[in-house]
Amino acid sequence: MQVNSVSNNSTESSITARETTSTLDKEAFLMLLIEQLKNQDPMNPQDSTEFISQMSQFSILEQLTNLNDTMSELVKTQKVVEATGLLGQQVNVATDDGTVSGEVEKVTFSENGILVYVDGIGYDPENVTEISGSESPVQNEQLTQLNNTV
Repeated sequence: MQVNSVSNNSTESSITARETTSTLDKEAFLMLLIEQLKNQDPMNPQDSTEFISQMSQFSILEQLTNLNDTMSELVKTQKVVEATGLLGQQVNVATDDGTVSGEVEKVTFSENGILVYVDGIGYDPENVTEISGSESPVQNEQLTQLNNTV
């Protein structure tokens, strides 16, 4: 006796209602796994080792997604640290009209990104081509102490 899988119209409509993407995310993978389990042949169930393999693949996918999210947050934090390190520094910024030189007055953070301000105008920190800030007295004292201990 042969049992054929039966498709469910509500499942098909929910799958087609999803936004089409070029990559499979963990939600799509889980939906595929659930559909596979729902439509398997009851007289010939899926091999348990294959099922465990698919579950481990899902776990790996989830961990990679979490790692990617963590790395994205780390990159954002690094950009913030770098931008705030420019405060008070003399910089050259490449623009469409040439190069702007001046001291970084402030740094702003918004949904659109990070901006460093030179002479009241905001620039993308990635356009900074040179940093030539003067050392503060505290930095000079720390450098002197470091040189004396070496």
